[in-house]
Amino acid sequence: MTSTKKLSLAAALTFVGAAVSVYQTHHFYSLRSGMSGLKTFCQVGSFDCVAIETSRFAEILPNLPLSALAAAWLTTQLIILLIGLASQSKSAAHFATLQSFISLTASLVYLGIMIGVLKTGCILCLALDACNLIVAGLLFSMRNEFKTSSHDTPLWKWLGGSGLGT
Repeated sequence: MTSTKKLSLAAALTFVGAAVSVYQTHHFYSLRSGMSGLKTFCQVGSFDCVAIETSRFAEILPNLPLSALAAAWLTTQLIILLIGLASQSKSAAHFATLQSFISLTASLVYLGIMIGVLKTGCILCLALDACNLIVAGLLFSMRNEFKTSSHDTPLWKWLGGSGLGT
């Protein structure tokens, strides 16, 4: 698979991850406001998204769901991937790789909390985890192709832009 195809697939999966996070944020507020009741499509067998969304681990701050931060982070990552695709910027692809490993690390931490602490699973969370894993794998497989030139944007500027974007 060519670098362009890998970056395109990574961008598409990042978009899916951001969309899942947006839906999870909507789901979080619907549950917390009582608008949706306590029964949703993702309560199947041993999976219980409601238990996850109503747990204390679903919030970063009171009334600020983790999924909202994930949506913002992944949207910023998507923008950087699209910039990398459009301009063939190696530094954009390099920074998107760094972002994807941060996303994957967060996914693994929260997967551990789901399994170890909450003792249930969330279909939406697992879909997001799968997207983060595949994107990190795709971008990591391209690591030898990330040779930056003197014309590339320095990594610190990507970091600042990413922080502001999120």
